[in-house]
Amino acid sequence: MIKKIIRRIKRQPLPCIAVCLLAAVLSVSLCHLQHSLEEERLSFEQTCNSIPVHFKITELDGSKFEGKNGIAKWAINEFLLNDGDFNKLSRELFVRVDYKGVIPEEDKEAVPTTPFSGITSIGAAEELSPSRGSRVRWYEGYDESIFATKELVCLVPEDFKGGDEIEVTFTGKAKLDFVIDGNKTEMNRSYAQHTAKFTVVGRYTDEGNETVYCPYKTMVSLLDMIEIAKETCVSYLGGTLTNSLDVGKLREARAKWFAEPNPTGEQTPWEGEEAYSKYYLYALDIEDSLLRTLESNMKNSIFLNKFASVIVFILSAGAGFLTGFLIIRSRKREITLMRTVGESNREVYFNFALEQMACAIVGIAFGGAYNLWDPIGQLLIFAVVYYVGLSVALAIFLSKNLLATIKEDE
Repeated sequence: MIKKIIRRIKRQPLPCIAVCLLAAVLSVSLCHLQHSLEEERLSFEQTCNSIPVHFKITELDGSKFEGKNGIAKWAINEFLLNDGDFNKLSRELFVRVDYKGVIPEEDKEAVPTTPFSGITSIGAAEELSPSRGSRVRWYEGYDESIFATKELVCLVPEDFKGGDEIEVTFTGKAKLDFVIDGNKTEMNRSYAQHTAKFTVVGRYTDEGNETVYCPYKTMVSLLDMIEIAKETCVSYLGGTLTNSLDVGKLREARAKWFAEPNPTGEQTPWEGEEAYSKYYLYALDIEDSLLRTLESNMKNSIFLNKFASVIVFILSAGAGFLTGFLIIRSRKREITLMRTVGESNREVYFNFALEQMACAIVGIAFGGAYNLWDPIGQLLIFAVVYYVGLSVALAIFLSKNLLATIKEDE
């Protein structure tokens, strides 16, 4: 059978070469589309991981959190506890504790009160972001990692008057002592104080901002000394996802404890319910607009690649039909002779189908080998689609009457 096919190809080499080349070109095109799609997916994942997805607590209308009493303890625990959803999903968590400390100044009789903030990172203080025009200057040997320490170090404004060391006095909430002397009860009010000496390790520029920043752990330790509960002072909570593709999990975690920001100010459906007073005191804002844009572009690209693949399959079927029809038309005399000597339509069809499929398979093999046989599944489908087109052409021709075919040939 193989020898017979080879003899037939030798008698008509040009049509067979044309079939091989056509099949090879279409196979290469199909593989190239598939490879482009895989590269798009890999690029999408890499780009997604390079896009930081931030999330933070805001007011319910989506504005910056400005609570006077700080963020509630349950919200802080959801962020900071090791077994919390946000802790598991986050590469880093941003926390900011705000309080006011007293920094003595020799030139003034009245001692000023200075905003003093403990933060886990520059990300926890929007005032220190480059978009706000801030430029943090560091003393040699220090970097942002100081915010993870318990050292008594701090950042001060660039125009801050003073040397490299400052003393800060923190005053705690009142203590009430009841003294009972017989029938007389006296109430004594006292305040807890603690003075700490900080080393200035960096300066920043931010017009109108006079806050002194120190590590969050340092601030918590100091406030514990003067009996100020840290949950009443936390004014900022936020974080960055470890894997940007985990946005869906982050939304599920938000649905358990927080509301979605509602910038329109419309009444939220859970207002007035019991859960509202217990959990939905705040909104959790997820900043993933860049990720959504990228995902939309990726979906469009996948659609175009799939559409192009469908076009290639349609072309392969059309090519099989057209090639088979033209080749058979050019070899009518040979087919007529085969039918005259007694070969049935089935035998003629079988011989030509084997010949043309052998040529197509050689072309597909060259195209597939060029692309390391990837994707082999689509190449096999391509071969089947091509064979269907060829079969249709053969069936149409062989359905004609033998005498009519001879007259057409004359």
